[in-house]
Amino acid sequence: MKRFHKLVVPLLAAAAIAYGCTQTIEEVQFIKLEETAYSFLGQGNGPCTIAVEASGDWDIEISAAWVRLVEKTAGNIVIEVDDNEASEDREAHIDFMCGDAFETVRVYQLGDTYLPWTFRYPIEFWGIAISPNGRYVGGLLEELQEDGSYIYNVIVIDTSTDERKTVASVPESMYLLGAVEAITDQGVIFIYDDASLGCVAFDLDGNSFRPQSMAGLSEECTVYASSADGRIWTGDIVSYEEDEQYGRVRFFNPVVWIDGEPEVLPLPPLNYRDQPIFAGVIARGMSHDGSVIYGSTWENTDHGMVYWKKGAQGYEVDYVGQDVRKVEHVTFEKNGEIIETVDVCGMTIYNERMNCSPSGQYIAGTYRTEDRSSGTFATAAYPAFFNTETGKTTIFWDLQGTGTTVTDDGIGFTTDGDVLCTSGQVVDVENGVVLGSVQEWVRDVYGYEVPVSYIDYIGPDGSIRGGTLIDVISTLKNVNWYMVPKAR
Repeated sequence: MKRFHKLVVPLLAAAAIAYGCTQTIEEVQFIKLEETAYSFLGQGNGPCTIAVEASGDWDIEISAAWVRLVEKTAGNIVIEVDDNEASEDREAHIDFMCGDAFETVRVYQLGDTYLPWTFRYPIEFWGIAISPNGRYVGGLLEELQEDGSYIYNVIVIDTSTDERKTVASVPESMYLLGAVEAITDQGVIFIYDDASLGCVAFDLDGNSFRPQSMAGLSEECTVYASSADGRIWTGDIVSYEEDEQYGRVRFFNPVVWIDGEPEVLPLPPLNYRDQPIFAGVIARGMSHDGSVIYGSTWENTDHGMVYWKKGAQGYEVDYVGQDVRKVEHVTFEKNGEIIETVDVCGMTIYNERMNCSPSGQYIAGTYRTEDRSSGTFATAAYPAFFNTETGKTTIFWDLQGTGTTVTDDGIGFTTDGDVLCTSGQVVDVENGVVLGSVQEWVRDVYGYEVPVSYIDYIGPDGSIRGGTLIDVISTLKNVNWYMVPKAR
């Protein structure tokens, strides 16, 4: 039977401009909708309110009789859907019109089959963060003001109720907010501030704060991940050092915060190419209990993958995939000049958020090879998964791309490609077997048709929490979807 997936249509606005002999008069017509897609169960649905903001009088047209208009006011409509007696899903649409402005709401209803998961595809956000247990989703919306400045609306979605809350609306004169980095299961959201080159955090009451720095380091603190209980965060704090050749340079110190108190994590003795570290290391993510943290070197384009595992003496550091890591000192001639360099085959990541399995047993990443045997410098990338308990790395040589995340049962998820990632595969790590595409896996296990995408969030029980696709229409925009258990 046909399955449904949520589609959100981008906001459309039309401007009518009339020209006179001595002046220009602009009339802006618009319609803004709170959501542009709604989904319903096959049976037992209640009324649904759709909030509407428009520049003037507006009207609607409903395409199907099973979607009924209950009430229409100046600021919303209330609809109800009839029970779906058929096993097939169905779809309708509601068109909103205000002068030349036009907007459509898609209405989806399941057949007479209950699916225990809620699937959402919020295309209005340029990237979202999902909390470790999937309780909260965080996003950021920009609102253009008449003077050309922006207001940043910090949005937190309670996935158990689907309720959206604007926890803060701040002008760009206060913060120049950019990437949403992380959100905790307690609803604290961390967003990068381009003005201060560090994170600012907002709680559910709208209070803001910056992660604490420490002596000798700057105030440029960035948090990328949180433990499930919200007590442990990880990321980096920048320090500045004087270099004879380059002058004042930034150095990234990997940091773990425990109950808000920062602690610098140990660095590996040498960088990815077995040379002195000159730019630092960033801690990117962690297991749900914070016992395993992973990150990467931040020098050149290496991004060598490191991890920290908590022991009796604190966190201990090592490179991920030491069992397959190969370092080769190479000498070659180029344009009559003898050049000495170091080639490495090893595990790498860039800024992925949830490469670690919930318990920290497995870490997903990319095994990148470097080869000059043909006379040219050739590289390749393969999905790979490292077992932190056995020290064994499994490389999927038949797949090109990266490992994005993995369950404690050894079910791994990959991307098809390491640059423009538009889809992914599901693999059995310990047995080295490809189980099928992401779309096949989600359809077979969860009953949903998801967009062509890859998985990058896993819940504590190993269930899928979210994925990412590349919207090639919108200038290669990263769009996230999420899926959480329905409340019973």
